[in-house]
Amino acid sequence: MFAGIYHWYPKMFGRFMNETLGKFHFWGTLIGAYAIFWPMHYIGMAGVPRRYYSFQSYDAFKHFGDMNKFNYRCYCSFLRTDCVRDKLLL
Repeated sequence: MFAGIYHWYPKMFGRFMNETLGKFHFWGTLIGAYAIFWPMHYIGMAGVPRRYYSFQSYDAFKHFGDMNKFNYRCYCSFLRTDCVRDKLLL
């Protein structure tokens, strides 16, 4: 989907997107996806069953939940600042 946006943007609007921001977007997406899904993969490979409401008996993996909360909060704060910045530019 992002590749389509980067491909069709110049054709629709007649100007290229910033290459530096494109590289930042690629690396941010790649690292962000691994930061979110790697702990879940690691927990699954360690034998924690899926679709449980609470994992209280698995205290060894509690820090992964905190890491995912941190990643989520960073993402939301980035979106919030990005939306505020876009409103100021308009």
